[in-house]
Amino acid sequence: MAEEPTQAAPAQPAAPASTTPPATPAAPPAQPDKGTEPDWKAEAEKAKADVEKWKSMSRKHEEQAKANAGTAAQAKTLEERLAELEKTNADAEARATRAEVASEKGLPAKLARFLQGTTREELEASADELLAELKPKAADTASKGKPKEALRPGAVPNAEATPNYDEIAARIAKAPAFGRR
Repeated sequence: MAEEPTQAAPAQPAAPASTTPPATPAAPPAQPDKGTEPDWKAEAEKAKADVEKWKSMSRKHEEQAKANAGTAAQAKTLEERLAELEKTNADAEARATRAEVASEKGLPAKLARFLQGTTREELEASADELLAELKPKAADTASKGKPKEALRPGAVPNAEATPNYDEIAARIAKAPAFGRR
């Protein structure tokens, strides 16, 4: 199907604008009725009562807020103290576990502080490593006994020569006299 072009309807001339506004009767100003006039004094008293009520509620809530702030400060202090005590407790438990492991492994108490780890198994492994390092080596066991002295006979060429006292006295005499008067 073919579309048929549609033609626009011819525009109609606009109606002439009216220069005079439509005539509406002006309403006379409303005169207040003496029976319906609000009582301003009663309204003012009611407003004052509302203000006092809100002020008292504000004071009450302010006091409660101050009490809550004090309680919040106490709670914060208690939380900090609790965290400090928990840390102290954890440190004490760690030291006790180190001491137990050192005792069980035969490690001297002074060396227990060198154990590293957070679990008992890690502390035991650390104690085993420390004990392995502390055991004497095979070369060290042969040297046990009486120590040998390093004696040098006087005829050895590497021995130090006897000092020449005349030469020393001559050097002292030639040196500038510091501190002499």
